[in-house]
Amino acid sequence: MKIVAALLSVTLLALLLLTPACAPGDGQKAAAEKTEVAPPPVPVEIPAQVKETLKNSVKMLGGTLKGHLVAALDEKGTLGALEFCGSQAQTLTGEASTDEVFIHRVSLRLRNPANQPSDFERAQLERFEALNAEGKLPEGAFIAHKDGERDAAYFFKPLMMGKPCLLCHGDPAGIEPEVLARLQELYPTDEAVGFAEGDLRGAFVARTYLN
Repeated sequence: MKIVAALLSVTLLALLLLTPACAPGDGQKAAAEKTEVAPPPVPVEIPAQVKETLKNSVKMLGGTLKGHLVAALDEKGTLGALEFCGSQAQTLTGEASTDEVFIHRVSLRLRNPANQPSDFERAQLERFEALNAEGKLPEGAFIAHKDGERDAAYFFKPLMMGKPCLLCHGDPAGIEPEVLARLQELYPTDEAVGFAEGDLRGAFVARTYLN
């Protein structure tokens, strides 16, 4: 009987110890339900020189586009800036790529269908969205990724919504009627409105191969 009693005592103690794990409190439930945003795996090391090349490519393209956009806005107003984006920005972006580095712009909310992200790029944009919501968005991210049979190095540079951007990307109710009409004419399936200052617009993506 003493042996049986001892076994029952051990069993009851074990059940008591297991109870919190089976029935978590509110704090544990919240922790379990929270989706952790972990960086993707990096199969290879990206050399410092490659990082610098990718970063400089994005910097040059960003500076070129910003310079032309500001000039168009100053000379012809919001409509002029819109016309630049519609007729020249994509061309300038294409011309920025070289035999060594491919560079383009991507977004989760498309205006120009040419900026459609790949599945891999979409995953990084969604990660940026989550980090931005937490106030932890980095200035840029280098990621090594298997592209088919080759190792590729990527640099993602977030594109953020500034106040001037809202002239064409903000609340439709606040966009000038003639600008809104032109947007609908140029981009019938436009998804890139309704942004607020500080939102993630998309990203520059530069890629080169490591082998």
